Amino acid sequence: MKGWDYVPWLFLVFALVVCYSCVEHFARFEDTSQRKRTDELVNSSYAQQTNHSIPDKVFGGPIPGEPTPFRVNMYDAYL
Repeated sequence: MKGWDYVPWLFLVFALVVCYSCVEHFARFEDTSQRKRTDELVNSSYAQQTNHSIPDKVFGGPIPGEPTPFRVNMYDAYL
């Protein structure tokens, strides 16, 4: 190679180093809070664990407004 022929290769190597460092930098922000639970349940096809909870019958008193025929999840909608 002569003259400026090596410049594109240097630019390519520099770009790859920058991309790799960005990937490593943002990997620290990955949410790993559920990884242990996932690893424990990886072979369990019958375990059903959810964050769902059924509220008490008295959830906060009567809701003001007119009931509608619509529902949001398990709650009736009111106008």
